[in-house]
Amino acid sequence: MKNPLIGREQELGILERIAGPNHAEFIALYGRRRIGKTFLIREFFSRDLSGSPAHQLFFSLSSVQDGSSATELTRFQLAIETQLFDGLRLPAVTTFHAAFELLINAIEARLHSDTSLKRVVIFLDELPWITKPRSGVLAALDSAWN
Repeated sequence: MKNPLIGREQELGILERIAGPNHAEFIALYGRRRIGKTFLIREFFSRDLSGSPAHQLFFSLSSVQDGSSATELTRFQLAIETQLFDGLRLPAVTTFHAAFELLINAIEARLHSDTSLKRVVIFLDELPWITKPRSGVLAALDSAWN
């Protein structure tokens, strides 16, 4: 299969160095709009480092520009339900702390039930759009990461 990531050797090298299954990394990827950041992450993590389909759990949340905190919480929960609970509806979360706790619990349950998973990727696309004043997103993310 032809590599669709052309001209991204430096970025690919960085991702390859830090994307190993034996340690946790927090990556902040930023740059101008419309230059392929999301495509880079999705394409890179769609395969493992040997080029075969990855044995990984890939969770993705895309924020919306000018969305309210309530909208973002609903989207967060829907992403968790869809990607980690096969669409099962769960009780509504009302804070980002609760949403991240739900995410962590779902990931831990999946890792426990599927021992073939070698990597977990949590992709928060357009994170600045979700970080409204007083939303508590960054504090919740910090708490979940720690």
